[in-house]
Amino acid sequence: MELAHTHAQSQRYLKQRNLLGLLSLLLLGATVLLSTAAANSEREIILQPILSRPLALTTDNVPKEYLELVTRDTAMLTLNRSPENLQFWMDQVLDIADPRTHDKLKADLMRVFEEQRRSTVSQYPSMERMGVHPATLTSEVNGVLHTIVGQKEVSAEAKTFKYIWTYNGVSLKLAGFGLAKKDDKTGKEEQ
Repeated sequence: MELAHTHAQSQRYLKQRNLLGLLSLLLLGATVLLSTAAANSEREIILQPILSRPLALTTDNVPKEYLELVTRDTAMLTLNRSPENLQFWMDQVLDIADPRTHDKLKADLMRVFEEQRRSTVSQYPSMERMGVHPATLTSEVNGVLHTIVGQKEVSAEAKTFKYIWTYNGVSLKLAGFGLAKKDDKTGKEEQ
């Protein structure tokens, strides 16, 4: 009698163990399936504060409107500098720089920093036109670059600056910028 009772109890435990094992495998499969779906899903961020309408970023490509907004703000940042704001200027440009080009960009900015920090030369842009190319992740800004020495404007020259971007996930980063050559679409990277 005791043997039959022990056998029945063992069978019950065996069924419970098998049921728990099957449930564990099902949960593991669901976890793998959900993790795969989450990893492959398209990320989207909605941006609103400075826009007249909502703008969505996806991992697929950069919307033209977003590239225009970032180019506008970056051009104002990179082209507006004076000896008083050089450290802030350099820090802000490096904050938006692509980590892969950070060192080269920092070296270029340091050269400008050293040249301008003990001078009275300031500059600011008057933007007239902007062109963006989301497919190539480039943009150009045309306008007049005003140069001031002390308190006197010494030049106001029409110039075109080219900006090169990288896009990873939903992160747009500055890879380089500089004065664009008229005969070369790649542009010369100088500040």
